[in-house]
Amino acid sequence: STLTNIAIGDITGDGIDEVITGVVSAQTGTPRVYSVINGFLTLTSILLSPVLPPNEFGYSVAFISDVNGNNINDFMVADRIGNLVYIYDGSVTPIIGTIGTPTPIGTINIPAFPSYTIESLDNINDVDFDGVDDILIGGQGSLITNNPGVVFVYSGANLNLLYSILGSSVSSTSPITFGFKLGSSSNFDFNADGSSD
Repeated sequence: STLTNIAIGDITGDGIDEVITGVVSAQTGTPRVYSVINGFLTLTSILLSPVLPPNEFGYSVAFISDVNGNNINDFMVADRIGNLVYIYDGSVTPIIGTIGTPTPIGTINIPAFPSYTIESLDNINDVDFDGVDDILIGGQGSLITNNPGVVFVYSGANLNLLYSILGSSVSSTSPITFGFKLGSSSNFDFNADGSSD
């Protein structure tokens, strides 16, 4: 198994961050959620892939603000091969010594498969002004299919695609890594239009 990604954020609402690790093996992934209990980082949840292997469930993981309105932050897990992103309710994550498998509360199916592979996930402040933060998904392109990388922006409220941003054209000297890693500027509005950039 290979550790592919780590995300840190509070999903239990106790003011102490949890840690989600993306773990991928040859056939499937088993991301894990850890909570701080009595001062120790403790495994509290093992997530099993909602689809049969082979897949790369857990290749990318990220925290997201509350998308289902229960005032508890949620989190995302990507299946890189299937180009699927699963949204999990932070409130159902088992705590205090139990290990369980939460059920996704939503799924995003990237329509461009197989031209892209999901490489990264992130949360961005509400860009469509509906009161719910939104979702960034980075997809790496391919020289074989002549596709540059892409960043998809999805609504956190209804998981609909808001828009996408394509990288530059692909050539033997042009990288296809646009979208490989994301880092939202959630607290910055560079063009003063009231929306995060």
